[in-house]
Amino acid sequence: MSRVASRSPTRYVAPESLAYSASLWPYEPGARLTFDESYRLGHLPLVAPDHPAVIRSVQHRDYASGRYDARRISLILPVDADALAASATFQDIQRDLAARSLGGKVAWELSRRRASRLHATLVPGIAEEDLAGVAARVAEVMETYGPLRYRLGGPFVGTRNRGRIYFTVFPEWIGDGDVFSLLQEALGVPRTRFYVVGYYNLTDELTGEESADLAAFLATWADATVAELTAPSLTLLATHDDLALESEVLASIG
Repeated sequence: MSRVASRSPTRYVAPESLAYSASLWPYEPGARLTFDESYRLGHLPLVAPDHPAVIRSVQHRDYASGRYDARRISLILPVDADALAASATFQDIQRDLAARSLGGKVAWELSRRRASRLHATLVPGIAEEDLAGVAARVAEVMETYGPLRYRLGGPFVGTRNRGRIYFTVFPEWIGDGDVFSLLQEALGVPRTRFYVVGYYNLTDELTGEESADLAAFLATWADATVAELTAPSLTLLATHDDLALESEVLASIG
């Protein structure tokens, strides 16, 4: 039986219970933001294909210019781009970022192209042969806990995929855990305590001044609530690239 009707007022997981602070880009005054290897391999070829820092291939990997030959399957939390765009806080963040010195290095058009693909990955690397079982277990969790509620927090730059700006996600706290970790536990995968929505990508590395401006931007909005959203369903998504530009919805479960 669903617990939706019996829920108390929404309580979101506290920041200290998640892994964001441990994964935060450690800005130091005078330092420059440079792209890490994962960004140069998985993102930059799709963002700025002619950039000299692009890694086009890696030996013994089915990877070329940002695209995988074999599709990757993940369980994702789809994010309603229209609901996000309607948020006054989100609009303020957009204007602030555009006005910063690094605004000209943001791939704005790419963000618009990805509007229908916005998501946070909850369980990556699902094997083809496990799809039916995963779908069945997700359906059970959604029957118990769905629809899933979460708070979209402020912008975030991490130590991995350095060059991408995410929004943090704070899921609803139910019982003795956040609802996403309860889902991961039900699927028999480790609790990540890390759920982010990739939104902006940089087309070039930042100067010292631009890096300081990025750090100031992140600090300004760190504690913001961008939106409080509800996901009526989760999606099994197959993709051939890390930005889900070439992707297919295999199932919507809710």
